[in-house]
Amino acid sequence: LVMKAEVVRRIALKPSRLKLRPYEMNTDNQQLVIESLDARPFSVTGFKSTSDCINVEYDPTVTASTFLLDVKMDKEKLQNTSKGNLTLTLTHPEVNSVTLPFEVVPKFSISPPLLIVFNAEPEKPIIRKVSVFNNYDEDFEIETTTSKENMIEVINSHKVTNGYHLEVKILPKIAEGESKFTDVLNIKTKQGVTLPVNCH
Repeated sequence: LVMKAEVVRRIALKPSRLKLRPYEMNTDNQQLVIESLDARPFSVTGFKSTSDCINVEYDPTVTASTFLLDVKMDKEKLQNTSKGNLTLTLTHPEVNSVTLPFEVVPKFSISPPLLIVFNAEPEKPIIRKVSVFNNYDEDFEIETTTSKENMIEVINSHKVTNGYHLEVKILPKIAEGESKFTDVLNIKTKQGVTLPVNCH
């Protein structure tokens, strides 16, 4: 028995995914459009967000086929959240809730975020490149770079727009016959932000 089905959406969200920028000075909220695709009116009766980091202004007594809602960020809570979901409860006859995923744009990004070394040998140096960028188009300066286990050293630094290209030397300090080690390169900016880069 072969059955075919067509999935018909009843509610549309615009945007379909939120990209939140809590470190941007003049941005506190975004707007969300909820539309009934079958033209049947409904009300928004509640909401819930991951880590309670998003607030939505709504009036449960209002019934309409389209809503324009203000989505407000709790910037402090968002700094400890990387992604999550915003769920809205509705009174639509066929849709009782809709979920909107969101992601938080961090202030800095590191590429690669993790350094992985294969076939490590004691005291045999490995050269890798690491890039650090500010995602909010802000200029910054690196104050210090330190290695937790003294196995990683920045040997070259090149400043680019809103970031740096770093060349690092990894010198594994492991016993003969062993191949596993871990270390952390801490990149500290003059603004007081410390960015860890794990190495395995």
